[in-house]
Parts: sequence; structure tokens; C-alpha cells
Amino acid sequence: MSKKERSLISKILLFAGMFGFPAFFILFFALGKQNFEYLLYYGDHKVVTKTVDGEEIQDTIYYKVPQFKFDTPDGGMITNSDFKDKILVVNFIQMDCPNKCNLDFFAFKRFVADEVIANDGFKDVEIISCVLDSGVTNERILEFIDFHEINTDRWHIVTGNMGQIYDTDMKTQNPWQAEDVDYGYPKVAHIMTLLLDQERHIRGKYITPQTSENKRVTKEISILLREQEENGGV
Repeated sequence: MSKKERSLISKILLFAGMFGFPAFFILFFALGKQNFEYLLYYGDHKVVTKTVDGEEIQDTIYYKVPQFKFDTPDGGMITNSDFKDKILVVNFIQMDCPNKCNLDFFAFKRFVADEVIANDGFKDVEIISCVLDSGVTNERILEFIDFHEINTDRWHIVTGNMGQIYDTDMKTQNPWQAEDVDYGYPKVAHIMTLLLDQERHIRGKYITPQTSENKRVTKEISILLREQEENGGV
């Protein structure tokens, strides 16, 4: 801790003692911003040099998932443009959940989907779950949605090629390098949930069969929302 910081803390504690304020809360609000947590950016990125006001500066360009589109069981389609200014949670789902399932379905529904839908602070967050089962009918998907009482206003069960989002090298902290022999993806993508920010950067990765990982999702959504608020984006 620097001499300047020690001096600041001493002054705050003296002020708190004089006026009877809880020193802990004063310290928290005075210094908390310095310890603010940011989420990682996944995927390849590059550093470019550009000129601003006649001065050369370096800027980092982070990976963004490309434009995407998926089919909905009502015969419609959703695309990237339908989620303007939205944070997205994306993953895979099977129609035999919760029995034989890549997703810890009840944990995901309880700790992620229900929290996202019920919490006003998460109003700009939506979920896309892509069906893994080959040859599944729209009628079967609609039955699944109805049976599990899924709120499709914010949780979209879709079909299509999820490689539009997942086919990227995420290198850092990526345990899923093995080839997916079950569903044909370059990696074992079907056990991954991703968190995408409003600009479609990948900001979170979670192992979906694990309850502890599902519990992490909403925590990191909150971190992302605060980050974007700090940057004037929300």
C-alpha cells in the first residue's frame, strides 16, 4: 500500500471516529472501486495502432461471435439483430432432460433461467438454448417447453447450427480441446454455456453439467452489468 493510500485511510478512520460513522462502510465506498472485478475476454484478439488527435495509440480488438440465426419451434426465426443491446446466455439442450442430458437442467432453470426472468436487474439478459437432438420435431420441442413451463419470452429453445457461435479457439482456460465425436463440433462444445456481452464478445464460459458452474452464471452476469454501467453502456 502506498504512502498516499495509507494517509487516505488514516484520514477516513479519523473522520469516522469523530462522527460515529461505521469505518468499514466508508472504506468500502471510498476504496471499493479500485478492487472492481472485470470478466475476461475469450477468443483471439489483436492489438492495432491508430491515430487519435494526431497521436498514435494502441487499441485491443477483441473477438466477437459472427452474425447468427436459428429456427424457433413455432416456425419462425431469431437472428443476432433480435437481441440488440441484450446480454446473451447460450448453450445446448436435449429433449430427454433432465434424465440423460448435457445440461444440469433443473440447476440451470433454478439458478440461471428463473433468476434472469424474475430479477428486474436482469431485464436486458436473454437465453438461447439450441436443441442437440437430430430429427426432433417442432411439436416435440413445444411439448418440452410446455411440460417444463419455460418462459419463451426470455428463454428461447431453438434449432440450428450452434457452430455459428462456438466455432472459435478460446484457448485461455479452455478444457474442451478434445474433438466432439457425438455431435460433430470441433470441440466438446455441447457441455459449454457461454456468456456474451452486448457487443457479442465472449465474456464467460461454464461447464453446464455442474451445478456449481450454473451458480456462477448469474454472479458473472451481475459483474458484466456493473462493468457496462461503469462504461456508460447500460
